[in-house]
Amino acid sequence: MKMKIGLIIIAGALLISWGIKSKKQDNTEKRLPITGTWKLISGTLIEKGDTTVTWYTKDVSFIKIINDTHFAFLSHDLNKGKDSSAMYSSGGGSYSLKNNQYTEHLEYCNDRQW
Repeated sequence: MKMKIGLIIIAGALLISWGIKSKKQDNTEKRLPITGTWKLISGTLIEKGDTTVTWYTKDVSFIKIINDTHFAFLSHDLNKGKDSSAMYSSGGGSYSLKNNQYTEHLEYCNDRQW
């Protein structure tokens, strides 16, 4: 009797772990190609017809994290805030992706003037 219960528990655990593994594989197959953590090198902002290109390669570190529905960004100076270049910026929100057009909808930001 104890052996039957043990086998049932082991079989159940294997089925549960197989189900979890299968779910994880299904989720990764459906992921968008832009999901992940990215180090931003440059950014193009188009606002009211004006285009501004910013390079994030000198004195600044900038990462962007994108999941299936939202994005977040974090940026700070590389001098550890010890001179006039001290800065920190963060924010996030939802985004839309249609074909190759990625549009952010900022919902949170440490700069309250946004």
